[in-house]
Amino acid sequence: MKKNNPWLQIPYKDYESHMAHPQVKQLQQLNLIIYEKVRKYRPKSIAVFGAGTGNGFEHFNDCESIYAIDINPEYLQICQARYNRYKTLLKSILADVGRDKLPIAKSSVDLVICHLILEYTDVTKTMRAINKILKKGGIVSVVIQDNGTSSFVSPTAISSLSPLSNFAAQVAEESIMSSNSLVILGYEEYNLINGKVFKSYDLIKS
Repeated sequence: MKKNNPWLQIPYKDYESHMAHPQVKQLQQLNLIIYEKVRKYRPKSIAVFGAGTGNGFEHFNDCESIYAIDINPEYLQICQARYNRYKTLLKSILADVGRDKLPIAKSSVDLVICHLILEYTDVTKTMRAINKILKKGGIVSVVIQDNGTSSFVSPTAISSLSPLSNFAAQVAEESIMSSNSLVILGYEEYNLINGKVFKSYDLIKS
């Protein structure tokens, strides 16, 4: 795990305030997408890559195992505290998903949530890690951001997220499909208030 990763320097309150800002509203949209995926696929086991502070975890009441994976230990602590009602069902994993081996059994997860993470990781390695833990017939929900002509990080008064603009990279669709065993099941676009677009892919493991 690289200690100079900018995600390690962003306080959780700054992250949440920026993502939920009236000119951004990404936290709200991602929460809705997670709700839609859980309702549609009814997973018993779920892994969230880039779990953050637990946005959307309130929808996991019927899950029997929940993996919260993030590079920032503070975010995971907040997530664990907010959702302590899940008790031992919720397992926090401190990891860089594009570099570190995940302590999750092979072919054991029904649904992987991978929202706005690939922009910050090695896409091929991350998709390989997802494929490894996903069951046959399991689903991965990928959301990437299309910035259009805007900067990657939407402008707000919160400056601590600014370094992410130089750290992030646009994700090409073909890189998401780097594994032959993952097939696109569905695709949707969500238009954001600031003109950006969320591109949402559901992929099934064949």
